[in-house]
Amino acid sequence: MYDTFLLGSDAMFFDIILLLIGFIVIIKSSDILVDAASSLALKLKVPKMLIALTIVAFGTCAPEVAISFQSVSAGNGAIAFGNVVGSCIVNILLNHRFGKFYSSNSSETCDH
Repeated sequence: MYDTFLLGSDAMFFDIILLLIGFIVIIKSSDILVDAASSLALKLKVPKMLIALTIVAFGTCAPEVAISFQSVSAGNGAIAFGNVVGSCIVNILLNHRFGKFYSSNSSETCDH
């Protein structure tokens, strides 16, 4: 869109500036999100760990939701379905594996 106005190295410079602005916005917005979630946890007397896990869960599923909405709006429902099924399979397998690893390590340390 903006490439029609900028040619050559000017376009690359503009892209780098946009990338840096994007990084700054992401970093500042994540700081604001964490601060707001921490204050909300204190006000509601909810454990901070629960709020942290909720933020992580939202952060990991947000890209999948965005891709699913974009593919459905483009008329590619199969991509959205594959995204949901693949995500569920990976989440189940990884969570099971990490849970098993964690429980085996914690039981070994408790027996000593």
